[in-house]
Amino acid sequence: MTYEDFDADYTEVDPDGHWSQSAVRSTATGVTRDEISYVYKDFGVGHFDECEHLFDMRCTTRGITGSTIATYAQSNTLSEYPWAAGFAVRFYTVAAAVRLYLTDIVSGTTDYYIGAEDTTYYCTLKRYNSTTLTLKIYSDAARTSLVDTLTLPAIDDSQYRYIYGGASDNIADDTKVISGWMENLDLQESVDPTESVVISRDFHVGGI
Repeated sequence: MTYEDFDADYTEVDPDGHWSQSAVRSTATGVTRDEISYVYKDFGVGHFDECEHLFDMRCTTRGITGSTIATYAQSNTLSEYPWAAGFAVRFYTVAAAVRLYLTDIVSGTTDYYIGAEDTTYYCTLKRYNSTTLTLKIYSDAARTSLVDTLTLPAIDDSQYRYIYGGASDNIADDTKVISGWMENLDLQESVDPTESVVISRDFHVGGI
C-alpha cells in the first residue's frame, strides 16, 4: 500500500489551529461549526472519476447534536464543506451516536451508518460507472468484517480535482465541536475500480 503523505503533500487552511497533519494522518481537534478550515491536495483538473480509495477514520470526541466534520471528500472547489459540487464522507453527531454520512452534494442524496465515538472504521470508497458511489465500512483493518455498505446509485457525473483530508462545515455556531481523524489514505491509482458491485440498500434524499 502507498499512503498519502498529509504532512508533506497536503495544504492546510486552518486559521484557528484545529487541524494537524502527520505522514499518514489528518487530525481535527475541536473543530467547530463557526470556522472555515480544510486540508486538501490538488491533483489537477479532471483527475478523479472512477476510483477506489481506502482510508480509516475515527471520531474521538463527538460533541453535541449537529457537530460535524468531513473526513474525506472530492470537489472542484476550495472551501469548507459543502461545495457547489462533490461528495464527502462525514462524521455527524446525533445525541449519543456518531453517524457516518456518505453525501453527494449536487443530487442531495445521502446514506448513513449509525456508529459510535472512539471506534475506528476501515473504509473502502468506490465510484464506478461515473454515477454510482459506495462506501463499505469494516470493523477490522484486514477488511474482512463488513458492518455496512452505504450506496448512492445516482450521483453527479463530474470529474474532480481536489481530495480533502478534512473540512469544517461553517454555520456560525461555535457550540458544536468535534474531534477525530482520518488516516492511511490509499488512492490505489493502479487498481481498476470498474468491477461491478451489488446495490442492496435504499438511499436517502434530502438528508442532513
